[in-house]
Amino acid sequence: MRWMNKHYIWNVIGWLVIVMLAVITIPNMSKLVADKGQITVPSNYQSTRATNMQKQWGRSQRGTTAVVVVFNNGDSALTQTQNEHIDQTVQRIKNHADQYQIRSITAASDSSTAASQLISKDKSTQLLQLNVHQTSRHSITKIRSQITQLAKTSGVTTYVTGADVLNQDFSDATQAGVQKTEIIAAIFIFLVLWFVFRSPVTPLFSLLTVAVSVITSVSVVANLVDRFNFPFSNFTEVFIVIVLFGIGTDYNILLYNEFRERLANGKDRYTATREAIRIGGRTVLYSGLSVLIGMSVLGFANFSLYRSAVGIAVGVVVLLAVLLTLNPFFMAICGPHMFWPVKKFQGEGDSRLWHGMAKHAMIRPVITLIITGIIFIPLALTSHGTLDYDNLVEIGDNVPAKQGFKVVQKHFSKGTAEPTTIYIQSNHKLDNEKSLMLIDRLTKQLQQSDGVKTVASVTQPGGKAIKALYVRNQMSTVTGGLVKAQQGVNKINKGLKSAHSQLASQNVSGAVSGANKLASGASQVSSGANKLNNGTQKVASGASQVSSGAGKLNSGSQSLSSGAESLSDGTQTLQSGISQVTAGLNQLNTKVSSASGGKQAAELAQLEAALPQLNAAIQQLNTQVAGSSTGSTSGVTSSLTTIGNQTKDIATQLQNIKNSVGTVNSVSMSEVEAAFTSAGAPLSAAQKQVMSGVLAKQTAAQKQLTSTLNSSLAKIGSDASAIGNADKTVASQLQSLQSSTSTLQTAVATLAQKANVVLPGAATALQAASSQSSQLSSATGQLSSAMNTINGRIPQLVTGASVLAAGTNKLASSTGQLASGASQVASGSNQLAASTGQLASGARQVASGNQTMAAQLAATSKQLAALKSGLGTATNGLSSVSTGVGSANGYLKGLQKSAAAKTFYIPSKQLHSASFAPALKTYLSPNKKLTKLTVVLDDDPSSAAAMARLPKLEKVVSGSLKGTSLGNAQVAFGGNTSQTNDINEMASGDFTRTVIIMLAGIFIALMVVTRSLVQPIVIEGILVVAYSGALTLVHWLVKPVLGTDMLTWNTPFFTFVMLISLGVDYSIFLMRKYREYLHEPGATSDKMLQAATVIGTVVISAGIILSGTFAALMPSGVMTLIQIALAVILGIVLLIILLPILMPAVMKITYPYPYSGIARNADEQRTPKHSREE
Repeated sequence: MRWMNKHYIWNVIGWLVIVMLAVITIPNMSKLVADKGQITVPSNYQSTRATNMQKQWGRSQRGTTAVVVVFNNGDSALTQTQNEHIDQTVQRIKNHADQYQIRSITAASDSSTAASQLISKDKSTQLLQLNVHQTSRHSITKIRSQITQLAKTSGVTTYVTGADVLNQDFSDATQAGVQKTEIIAAIFIFLVLWFVFRSPVTPLFSLLTVAVSVITSVSVVANLVDRFNFPFSNFTEVFIVIVLFGIGTDYNILLYNEFRERLANGKDRYTATREAIRIGGRTVLYSGLSVLIGMSVLGFANFSLYRSAVGIAVGVVVLLAVLLTLNPFFMAICGPHMFWPVKKFQGEGDSRLWHGMAKHAMIRPVITLIITGIIFIPLALTSHGTLDYDNLVEIGDNVPAKQGFKVVQKHFSKGTAEPTTIYIQSNHKLDNEKSLMLIDRLTKQLQQSDGVKTVASVTQPGGKAIKALYVRNQMSTVTGGLVKAQQGVNKINKGLKSAHSQLASQNVSGAVSGANKLASGASQVSSGANKLNNGTQKVASGASQVSSGAGKLNSGSQSLSSGAESLSDGTQTLQSGISQVTAGLNQLNTKVSSASGGKQAAELAQLEAALPQLNAAIQQLNTQVAGSSTGSTSGVTSSLTTIGNQTKDIATQLQNIKNSVGTVNSVSMSEVEAAFTSAGAPLSAAQKQVMSGVLAKQTAAQKQLTSTLNSSLAKIGSDASAIGNADKTVASQLQSLQSSTSTLQTAVATLAQKANVVLPGAATALQAASSQSSQLSSATGQLSSAMNTINGRIPQLVTGASVLAAGTNKLASSTGQLASGASQVASGSNQLAASTGQLASGARQVASGNQTMAAQLAATSKQLAALKSGLGTATNGLSSVSTGVGSANGYLKGLQKSAAAKTFYIPSKQLHSASFAPALKTYLSPNKKLTKLTVVLDDDPSSAAAMARLPKLEKVVSGSLKGTSLGNAQVAFGGNTSQTNDINEMASGDFTRTVIIMLAGIFIALMVVTRSLVQPIVIEGILVVAYSGALTLVHWLVKPVLGTDMLTWNTPFFTFVMLISLGVDYSIFLMRKYREYLHEPGATSDKMLQAATVIGTVVISAGIILSGTFAALMPSGVMTLIQIALAVILGIVLLIILLPILMPAVMKITYPYPYSGIARNADEQRTPKHSREE
């Protein structure tokens, strides 16, 4: 006995040391849960691959957690003051970004795109997105605390939320739930044990042993997790506590009952202790091993959450060691005092409930099985509904992060708070037009998918298309330009046709004939000059006759005065015509220059602006040239004719000079008049040449003649001198005009040659026309300059004409003096005779000039013919161009209305512009090989509807990229929906696998315990029916009791683990008690009835203890724990009902005879060999 006491004492000392070490070495559980307790998904799943891609993004996202600050004003729009306060808060956060390890900040004030995404439509809520660096030292708890303090804003309700923040709140709620559970479970167990054993001392021993096992187990598991990455989750600690308190108390009840029964039989405390540990301990060991096997096989699960249940197996090992070593110490030391104040000990009382159920089941076993199946199988097969994967339900509504999350869902959309992110990783850079076009096409296809609210990408950073970056918008500018271009081409074509028509109507041959006549007339002028020389000889002799003709001269002077006035009017008319010609030439020069400059551009956009100018220039050229030619020539012809007529009148009045000078004047003036009459055709260039030559030579002759007359006639000569000077100026300017006309001839010839190039097509024709227009512009510029000079000289001619008129008036009054001046006339005649030689020389020059002009006009006629042909070709080419432009515009308009016009296109300049840089920075990684698309779904991110959309979106992405340059790119879906979907797939697939493994392990353990094949099958069938029926009942109750429609996604698994692993204890209790009675005589059914009657009380007590322990989870506020607690409690109730019904009925059917095989084996084991031989 002393040896036994010393042995037990060493056990106590050993456990004291172990507990102290466990307390000292246990890590921080909250930190451990945050660092290693999160659910992980294998690397071949979408969400994990997306996380790995995110880590490659760069410093702004690598190793960071997303935090969202919510600014809310209820359902009312934020006021201006509140927005100002929010801006101040945002700026304060930016200022402290480095201090609080904030890697990136996205605020509504950053851009209009950000504002559209971060400000709710009702203007009541504004978001601030942060990426904060997370490490073991800078944990989520610390980040949440810092950001919450930093984000406080006056007059605005502020929340800090995010996926990781919510997970941390869930972990915190779970940890708080564990503490509540421990306290409540301890109190409940104490009360139940006090009621069962009628002693306040007995519960203390049970709680002490269980507490030692809990402390040691949690410490061991925590250290394994911290040092060896042992499977761990939020639920590991809480389930270790619950399971150990539950089954530990159950095992203690069994041991204490055995010990009390032995004491009641009169055995001492040491013997009672040994037998209690031997018999009861064996049952405890078998039960514990069944639980241990069931929990241990979970280590083969793939899902991290399922593997985390392996920690319970560690706890079971520690619990068995504690119970089988510490309890003997308390039993041996305390003895009967363990049940103080009870002094009279009795065995465990019989269970009337189990006795009645077992008895009736064995009376009609088949009917019992049928009725039980009818009742419970439909209950077990009833659907448990859709599972809820939303972690928000795990958190109380009073948690700020959950409140903020609900605010975001209410004022934005359910998917805004947790969008899905699609990562696309290529082996080449994506910042080019081709790749961006593919990304934009994918963006639009995703936007058109069912259940998608918005999609934001590098091409649509605000979730909406940028119209300026699409072909449809860009083609609007092109088609508008083509319309204007076609109109301009039509105008040019019309102008060229007009020019062609005018050229066709020109009488160039008449101008050539007129020039020949001028040459002939000039020869006659030369002959007349010779005659004038002879006539001047006669003037001297006829001077004596002047006196007698004075009277007649008086009458003639009157006519001369009238003619002088006509000459003045004609000169003014000439001035007006020349002014019109000058203005027309200036406009022609301007328009030709404009047309020439506009045609040089080859691009369509420049043609749009240039063609209308060229058209206008050509039209003005034709109009001005024609108008100026006709008008100005008519004016000059009329004015010179008038001068000629008035000169004839003067010759008539001067009878003595008439015979000598009249003939010359008559011949030369008639020729000039005939030449101008011949040159009256509307061809501008030819007419100007004719006028230039004729007027220059004729004016020179008139000047010499007038000079001679001036010296003879003093008063008349003064007035005629002014006329001579004016004529001299006109002659000089007309010579300049002749030079400009020569330049024009050269330009026209070049234009005619270039026009032939127009034949290959409209574009080439336009280029040739432009080249000729440039030369024409130069010629018209020179001609315009000459006409301006002539126009400047005309005022002198007008002045001279006025003076001539005044002089003739004086002539009429001076006839009296004519006689006295006759002698002077004679002297002047002699001088005139000397000057006639010069007149003859000038006349010969005029004749030579007229012959040259005739030759030039003939050459011009040929050049104009070539120009006419070129213009015809140009008009045909422009007609083709107009038709082609119209067809192209029609095609582009049709294309603009088609789906092809929705294609994304960004010019290289805009791609690398500052305005597009924020989109590239946000949606492309620093190396430009990785992009992301942010997808906001209509549904709750954690809902089954949202998860059902992911496979469809994956098909959209795969189909859009297939066969493109991004066909081999790696694609991964990230975000809460993706992770939830992966968890769903993995949990669903691994659940079946884990169930099979666990049932197989427990089946083997039951075979060892029961030494039967049928009994393990029946026991596991009962456990499965109880599990499934319990879930169905919970699914019915969650709506009225918990206010939710669904079971949480991990409730089925943990309910199965708890019920199967813990419920098997009760079946083992029953079957172990049945085997104790096998050695006794009687039928199998009697032994089964006796076992059920005896063990029923223990099982019911254990069931109450376990149910109460799990009930302690309900105040935790964690939905999963509450649902698991309800399911386990209901499952235990079903087990307590099904076990005493089904097991006796099956035993009655399978073992109907008193000495069946199992009874004989038991009897053989009980009876010694020598007794059988006797």
